Amino acid sequence: MTAGNLLTYLFLNIGLFTLSLIILTISALQSRCGTPDTRSLLKQFSGPSPIFDRVDISMVTKKMNATLLPSTTDQIFRREPGPDVDEAWRRISNERPIAISREEVVAIGKDPNQAVRYPDSFGLGEAYAARIDVFHQIHCLDALRREAYFDHYYGDKYSNFNSTTKLHKAHLSHCIYYLLQNIMCQANVDVYTHVWTDTVLQPFPDFQIHHQCKNFDAVLDWQEHNSIDLHEFYRLKKPESYGPAMMMSSEFKELWKGFDFFNHDADQHEGNGGQIG
Repeated sequence: MTAGNLLTYLFLNIGLFTLSLIILTISALQSRCGTPDTRSLLKQFSGPSPIFDRVDISMVTKKMNATLLPSTTDQIFRREPGPDVDEAWRRISNERPIAISREEVVAIGKDPNQAVRYPDSFGLGEAYAARIDVFHQIHCLDALRREAYFDHYYGDKYSNFNSTTKLHKAHLSHCIYYLLQNIMCQANVDVYTHVWTDTVLQPFPDFQIHHQCKNFDAVLDWQEHNSIDLHEFYRLKKPESYGPAMMMSSEFKELWKGFDFFNHDADQHEGNGGQIG
């Protein structure tokens, strides 16, 4: 073997050795860091939430059941009012509060000094009261459902919607606007097609499409096993250490005057609590 061939052979081996080192390094880094999983991707495209670290939220493919007329495959949520229907809606609109840490309060942009903290008697350490937003959204949707069956749910108390209380109207208005903002925030860009039918002379929408959905059942299961008893929560009273309570407007106070939990010692001055009330 000539000197030139030896040099070529040497450089070839050095090149192969270097390539092997690069491949091994990349493999080790991938093993350590991992490829992006569902949780990290959801975190990337969502607001900060401690739930991502507590619930293994997978993505599931679901075909929408969106027929115009009721069908035998409809879930209970589409049925006429009844005790079993009400219970089904009550379960998925579970608004019981959960506990989050001081760091998690800060992460969502709130001030721990203004957030309600659980007392030591709850045995949760330094924990703050929070709720998962999806359940409030479903609560609001259920309020609209009940309004669609007004006579069933409110007929023994009110003759019609116009005769309801100011709080009833305000709550419904809140729910409509709250749901609208959430729908616009998600801005679902899935598309559906149209078909020709023997009934109408114009294209008819085919809403039966597949969506990529967060696993709601996983979130609901976690909520049911980790939320705080609602009766215990509503028995909480403002501690002296909290400082001055947020002052609300006179209009806000007027809405709640007829309820047992109204604070009759509330300051009658106008407050700036309109940001939450």
